[in-house]
Amino acid sequence: MTHDISISRLSEDEDLSTFFCTDDDLNEFIQNEALQDMQNGYSVTHLVKLKEKSVGFFTLVTDSIQSERVGEEEFPDYCYGKLPAMKIARLATHKEFERKGIGDFMINEAFRLHMI
Repeated sequence: MTHDISISRLSEDEDLSTFFCTDDDLNEFIQNEALQDMQNGYSVTHLVKLKEKSVGFFTLVTDSIQSERVGEEEFPDYCYGKLPAMKIARLATHKEFERKGIGDFMINEAFRLHMI
């Protein structure tokens, strides 16, 4: 199945009117807010398609972790006050594709994108 999956950044060209997950807030976000948040530089949303059908999305944001919350034994040579971090701010799978591995795929892809 994964060879039929594509991932791209959300763009103005996408018609997301048929995307529905089981969470109304996430539906509202992807259909009405995600693109504006990207344009404002708040986040980056990636759309996941299976054979051209939108089956999921995930939104990434940057963050930081105060270094005193991280043990010195873990990062003994780190001299900055904060550690950079990435958060998966939102993640949703189309309700027709739940429990088919799309969510796992998106989480793995988020980590892959973070490491690039």
